[in-house]
Amino acid sequence: MGRALPPILARRVSPGRLCLATVIAFAAVLSAGIGGGGTDSAFAGQDSNASSGLSLDAVRGRVLEVHDSIASVELTYLAAPRNARADVPRLYSQHHVAQKGRLRFAENTHFTDEVGVDLDLNHTRQFFTGDSFDVFYVKTRYYETSRRNAKMDYPWKLRVDAYLTAVGWWPKDDDLPPDDLARNPYPPLRKILQDPTCVLLERSENVDGHHCVVLFRPKRDKTWLAPDLAYAVCRREILDPRRGEPWVRTTPSSFRRYPLAGGLDVWFPMQVDGEELPLASKGREEEKDGPPRPSWSASLHLKALQLNSVSDTVFRFVAPPGTLIQDRDTLQVSQVSGGLDLLDESVDMARKIQQYNPRRARTSAPSMRIVDLLGLLIVGFVLVPSLLLAGLKVGRFLPPKATPASRTATCEEKA
Repeated sequence: MGRALPPILARRVSPGRLCLATVIAFAAVLSAGIGGGGTDSAFAGQDSNASSGLSLDAVRGRVLEVHDSIASVELTYLAAPRNARADVPRLYSQHHVAQKGRLRFAENTHFTDEVGVDLDLNHTRQFFTGDSFDVFYVKTRYYETSRRNAKMDYPWKLRVDAYLTAVGWWPKDDDLPPDDLARNPYPPLRKILQDPTCVLLERSENVDGHHCVVLFRPKRDKTWLAPDLAYAVCRREILDPRRGEPWVRTTPSSFRRYPLAGGLDVWFPMQVDGEELPLASKGREEEKDGPPRPSWSASLHLKALQLNSVSDTVFRFVAPPGTLIQDRDTLQVSQVSGGLDLLDESVDMARKIQQYNPRRARTSAPSMRIVDLLGLLIVGFVLVPSLLLAGLKVGRFLPPKATPASRTATCEEKA
């Protein structure tokens, strides 16, 4: 209820196809940006031998000192595809994320160069409180909540965010995420530093002008930290658990300084680039019998960032008029009164889908028209429960329909 942008769209993308693509498979990934309150810095002072005299305990202490000073984070970032083919529409996603202790919130929207967010049926807001896991579908005003699902694996896709995973931060007062190479390839720095297999390499390595200390876990991962950026992550690699070769690499860049209490500073990257690396020992076809390989080929662009100022109200859902609410545990359904404007919005969306591509009328490809029709059916289908429930509620206040028997009884009473 969260975390590479696959080429799932055909050469011509209709809004219906975009809606179906985002519902079927959305690959959200990484971003970098320009947050308020920070100070830009091109490579802040260089240390000729960053790892000299440092032990793993010293690095652990300095990393946790900074991370423990961040109680909450709220950010917005754009995920954009990298190395996309010119003939394939580029699928973007934007993410507004808030984390505080165990609390999570994320609003996700999707769009292409041609189709805007106003036609994104998979525009969602997700909430996790530790006790419940909830999803609100904005375009259809449908909200589902579950306490049972909150105790299962489903919330991890919300609790583990792509950008925050790339920079290694994790809330101090929350359970550490499980190891999952396919969904969560990059564990938080807090978890890496607690792993007894983690070692600090003796030599430092230069990454984009920063002399970095290197954390290494055999056949797991390598992490480069820059002491001159308060031990910010400058590079991360996930290793093949069988051969130890690099699988995926992320490279944060364009760091900005954010002051913290107690005279501390933290540096966040304005951009994070992810890429899959070719394996030297074998081809992809030979990987089928092995563990799932992480997929990450995108750039994250940070748009806004606020630290230690997230209110608990961010994590509470306020239902707009007309919202259909379903408890997934009990299957009970209720509806917030009002919301007739949703009908106008749905009709307007259907018209936009039909009018999106004027060339559609001249195309002979039936699949294009079928996809558009399916998009319209989705718009209509999601309204059916709301309309039925509204009809039932209205029916309770209407007088019963007159029948011949009831009319006869009424006449006898009057007589």
